[in-house]
Amino acid sequence: MIQIEYLALILTGLGIIVSILYYASVLRNANKTQQIQLETRQAQFMSQISNELNSVENRMIYFELSAMEWTDWADFENKYGIRIEDTVVFMDDEFISVN
Repeated sequence: MIQIEYLALILTGLGIIVSILYYASVLRNANKTQQIQLETRQAQFMSQISNELNSVENRMIYFELSAMEWTDWADFENKYGIRIEDTVVFMDDEFISVN
C-alpha cells in the first residue's frame, strides 16, 4: 500500500507537470495571437497605402506628371521650372513637403 508521504510526492509531481503543460499551452496561444495581430497590422498598413495612392488628389498628380514630357531631371527643371529644393526640405534623412 502507498504510504501518505509518497502520495504527497506523487501529487506534487503531477501538479508540476500539469502547470508546465498549462504554461506551454498559454505560451503557444500568446504566440498565435501575436502573429495574428502582426498580420492584421500589416494588412491595415497596406490598405492605408493603397487608399492613399488611389486618392483623387494623387491620381490628379499622376495624370499631370504622366502628361509631361521630359528626358532627365535637368530637362524637367528647364521646362517646368520646378526645383526640388523649392518644394522639399530635407532633414535628417527625412523629407518634409512645404507645399
